[in-house]
Amino acid sequence: MIRKVDLVMWAKDGEQYLPSVLERIDEVIPNEDVNRKIFVDDHSKDNSVKIAKDFNWNVYPNKKGMVLGGVLEAIKHVESEYFVSVEQDVLLAKDWWEKIPRYMDTPNVACAQGIPVPTHKILRAIFLYGRMRAGKPRKRLLKLLKRVKKRRRAPEQYVSLDNNLFRTKIVKEVGIPTYCPISVDLALFYELRKRCFRWITDYNVASDHIRSSFLGEIRHNYTLNLLSSKEGGYDVISLKKFLSYHVARSIPKGLFIAYNTNCPEVCFAYPFMNLMNVKTFIHRKSVLRNVKKVLPIEHLRALIDPEDSIRQ
Repeated sequence: MIRKVDLVMWAKDGEQYLPSVLERIDEVIPNEDVNRKIFVDDHSKDNSVKIAKDFNWNVYPNKKGMVLGGVLEAIKHVESEYFVSVEQDVLLAKDWWEKIPRYMDTPNVACAQGIPVPTHKILRAIFLYGRMRAGKPRKRLLKLLKRVKKRRRAPEQYVSLDNNLFRTKIVKEVGIPTYCPISVDLALFYELRKRCFRWITDYNVASDHIRSSFLGEIRHNYTLNLLSSKEGGYDVISLKKFLSYHVARSIPKGLFIAYNTNCPEVCFAYPFMNLMNVKTFIHRKSVLRNVKKVLPIEHLRALIDPEDSIRQ
């Protein structure tokens, strides 16, 4: 049974949504179950720090910058046996505290989380299709998705750091991987699985990932891809294969998603998203290559346990 948890958040210029996000945390996680509130600020130019202090969070500077710097700084101040990480634009599901902590009854579970579902209509449709959890999908879609899943070489699992419950001792013993400043979640996931610890994703606990603009999300992802490239590495596949496999296939796939999610805008949005990735593909260096330096890619696939993806 979980008695006390520390809350951690790393943020930058998040004043637009922070009041709602922090208020939801207070609503979902009882105050008597909270030990410390740790807020790591990445040199915000708005009122993020003031807002955090108004909600009784202890504020610390992000000395190294980016997501990696925020995670490393936050972990340093965690004291409780468990800690919860929430990002600045995620509204926790109201049943999050009721459903997620129970997974910690199993000793080798290092992390448990729900999924953050975008609030923007187009992004939501694409996300839910990709996670095979489209609320009440049409039977035809569900049947086809099951067939596609059987043909895959390995199961997939969604991981993030935006609505997670961690076992502090395990995370500190394993350590936070530092070979990518952005995709800390993916790197940490593989490090934990490599050591036979479990990371559970409950697809039935859906928090709201606040997204107000489709183009804003495109710019955001483009920036993250370029930032990730600064750590070096090399491209996983050739540009020719990338264009033929991702961009060309995105047109029929966009039509398929639009039809089965009742969101016609996806017909144009999905190919556009993939087309924008061409430019970042040329410039970026794959994050997975950095992970591969630590563990061969065929072993990474084997580490993903389908039992850690909880679906109805």
